Amino acid sequence: MNELHEKIKSALSEQDGNFIHIHNALEKLKPYLPITAVHLNDRDVVEHIDQMIFRFIKIQDGMGRRLIPLIVEAMEADTSEMTFIDSWFQCRLVCGNRPCGFMLHEEMNNERYFEW
Repeated sequence: MNELHEKIKSALSEQDGNFIHIHNALEKLKPYLPITAVHLNDRDVVEHIDQMIFRFIKIQDGMGRRLIPLIVEAMEADTSEMTFIDSWFQCRLVCGNRPCGFMLHEEMNNERYFEW
């Protein structure tokens, strides 16, 4: 495997870890759903909400800083003048309806972690 492929696998693995932490925090919050203002006085509830927010921010950062630029690089596109949203659109445009590693990963994570 080439170096770029390994970097993409590493970036995806990093994101998987963050999704797992979000999923675990959500599992711990399930007894409190729907969360109301009263729950915000419970330290455990606040810690689990904080964990979800922190991991969500890490996912966004990792995708914008690492994963999407690597995918665009793999497509051999010039990203020097692209904004984040332009590079994201380019990834989705190239993959279209064809299965590719990134889109399958996105679909798997959407089904696995966001059915709630």
